[in-house]
Amino acid sequence: MEFSNNHDDARSEITATTGTTVHTPSTDEHRFRYRPLSHGNKFLIVESLSGKAIAPDGNGGLCLQDLGEAGKADHSWLCVESGGYLGLLNSKTGRYIGHNGEGVMQASVTKFGAWECITTRDQPGGGYKLLVPHWWYSLKTVVVAEDGKTLVTRDHGNTLWDFIQVAEDGGLMI
Repeated sequence: MEFSNNHDDARSEITATTGTTVHTPSTDEHRFRYRPLSHGNKFLIVESLSGKAIAPDGNGGLCLQDLGEAGKADHSWLCVESGGYLGLLNSKTGRYIGHNGEGVMQASVTKFGAWECITTRDQPGGGYKLLVPHWWYSLKTVVVAEDGKTLVTRDHGNTLWDFIQVAEDGGLMI
């Protein structure tokens, strides 16, 4: 059985056949062990199709960057927990991933509040969806915008994320 799924948020088409599809970063020279987000650990958050990581853009926003574009600390996020939700604190800037309530993801605040809450949903073929609460009644999906770099929220989307744990010495867990 074969099916095709056009992303409403992405730039490409996924085709799958019977069996298991595992989404991995496009940099095949590295083999990392992906782990679910867990409190007290640091992670790189990598978009499955491009292999690019979430990083602060320097202006309070977020973007996708190649891992070699900036210092590794820019890409490293400490996972914290409060009220059953996860939060992601940038190790270098001290700012949390969150959203502005109008569909744009950002990293501009130093306090873990309602707009900085995150949850994940693992996907059968591999990878995770990142979800953020929108007011009290829904979860929005974090996706890559049409420009291929900016992060936004949508009601639906197929962007998948992988989490690579960062060791205490700054190396990546393999």
